[in-house]
Amino acid sequence: MTDAPLLQRWPVPARPRPIVLIGAGGIVRDAHLPAYRAAGLPLQGVFDPDRARATALAADFGISRVYGSLAEALAAPGTPVFDLALPPQAVLETVRALPHGAAALIQKPLGTDLAEATAIRAAVRERRLAAAVNFQLRFAPNMLALHDAIARGTLGELLELDVRINCRMPWERWPFLRGMPRLEILMHSIHYVDLLRRLAGEARAVQARCVAHPAARGLDRKSTRL
Repeated sequence: MTDAPLLQRWPVPARPRPIVLIGAGGIVRDAHLPAYRAAGLPLQGVFDPDRARATALAADFGISRVYGSLAEALAAPGTPVFDLALPPQAVLETVRALPHGAAALIQKPLGTDLAEATAIRAAVRERRLAAAVNFQLRFAPNMLALHDAIARGTLGELLELDVRINCRMPWERWPFLRGMPRLEILMHSIHYVDLLRRLAGEARAVQARCVAHPAARGLDRKSTRL
């Protein structure tokens, strides 16, 4: 055991690469860009099929370049990190178009099902990408501190972990989710599953049950509440 302060911040890279954003939706505006700004990470450019949305985002966050096409963005000079802030249905084709040897942060989930996830993994390996899935909860300050406390033995022997969340996800805010066969675990609770993996290691088995949320009209309501 040690009296040193618990870890609450992930180390900042010594030589950060510039970031090229593929997608300019709400998750980029509300989460990614404020985090990049707080960390002092450089931004190289942004692309979105909705040019007006990308332009507005660039103006608000001081991004100098708005790309006119996906191909133009993926041909950005230097060695940028590509932030793929995309609906899950668009990830595979975009990963297959990334430059060989590129670095990419892929918005969760990694595909809509196991077959698609396997295809994405194959594309990452074939193109020799340095790729990661955006599981940010494990890097939250309080979760970094919890992991550090467990590792030090400050909390004693780890016997049980319990994550309790009681909220209503506003699924209606994301129209691209319509038609997806599963929502809750892939688009929300996956963060808590990943956190448990970080704190306790890989599970030997997982059991889950999703139910309908009555407010999730127009969606596959069977899987809108865990």
